[in-house]
This record gives sequence, structure tokens and C-alpha cells, in this order.
Amino acid sequence: MSFTKPSAAELLDSVEPYLSSHGRTVITISGIPGSGKSTLLSSLYTEILQRKLESEIKAISMDGWHYSRSGLEKMSDPKEAIRRRGAPFTFDSEGCIDMIRRIKLGEQVGCPTFDHSVKDPVFDTVTIAKEKIIFIEGLYLSYTEAPWNRIAEYVDKAWFLKCDVNVASMRVVRRHVHSGITDDIEAAWKRWHESDKINADLILEHIGQIDLNIQNL
Repeated sequence: MSFTKPSAAELLDSVEPYLSSHGRTVITISGIPGSGKSTLLSSLYTEILQRKLESEIKAISMDGWHYSRSGLEKMSDPKEAIRRRGAPFTFDSEGCIDMIRRIKLGEQVGCPTFDHSVKDPVFDTVTIAKEKIIFIEGLYLSYTEAPWNRIAEYVDKAWFLKCDVNVASMRVVRRHVHSGITDDIEAAWKRWHESDKINADLILEHIGQIDLNIQNL
């Protein structure tokens, strides 16, 4: 199924029937770097608050499962790990998978977030308690390579945010400069080609079964 640039209200309308289900519904939102996942999640959260559904629906990100910079420095090739931060191996995949498993089982779960000011994760900053619908956004939530492919066991609906790679690249480059990841545009483009574009290609080559393709033009 495809949906061209739906509003957060339309997307929330499509999942509200799950509030009456007996179990917990997990919906993942994946896509390449710069496809608009965080923006969509923020829009969904705003809509959730407007409808006063925050006790029933929660939206979180897998970004908190980045390995810390100190963790990357302990890898066999720390320079490469830091240069490729954002690649599948630079995330704590097992921790992320276990979080999603526990969420699906209906447990109360403390979830990490990513502090962009210090560029490291912060643990147990968001709590999933009794909410019925959980949105989770992230790069590798529909990735078919092991161990990420195990996530599909705990997901009810998988959404994929489709975006033109050229549009995504410009967003990522601007973000790198604005956040201080790189000092200038030239360095940001270098990082795109040597890291982010590689990750984008991996994601597009290894997409699992998707229930809803969202065309983010």
C-alpha cells in the first residue's frame, strides 16, 4: 500500500482502531537518512497531544541505541567506527531488538534517547507504560540483515518513508553543518558520500516486508 505525503492526522486516523485491541500494537517507521522520519514522528506526537491520546499512544526513536562515542572507541577499528557512525554496526542492535520485544509483550520499558548536544545516548529517559500503540522510527527497523531482521517478529505494521535520494542528501548535509557534526558544507558532502549514502544504499537494498509506503516528496 502506498500513501502520498499523508498528514499526521490521516496517519493517526488509520491506526486509532487499534486502541480497542486487547494487546499492544507496534508500528515502525523506517527510511534512509534524511527521509523525514524524525519530522514525521514529531508531527505524529503533536497530533497525539492535540487529541489528548498521550496516555494511549507513544512515539519514540531507535536513535538512543547508537553506541556511545566511548563505546565506538573500544571497537577493533575505532577510527572507522567513528567515521561510519550511523552504519548498522554502530548501533546496539541487540539492545534495540530487546526493547522492541519487551514493548510488544506489553511490559513497562525504559527507553533511551539521543542527546544531540553531547552526541551520545541517554538511557531510560522515555517510559513506555500502559500505552496501546507505540510508534518507533529508525533507520534499520525494516532491515533484513541479521540481527535486525528479528525485529519483524515484534512488529504489527511496518511503514517505510520513501524519499528521493537527492532530496535526502541535501537535508542530511544541512543537518551535519547545523548540528556541528562537520565544520562546513564541503566536509558535510564528504561525510554523506563516505557514510550516509552507503547506509542509504544498504537500507534500500535490504528492505523487508512493508505494509505502508509513505511517499515523502
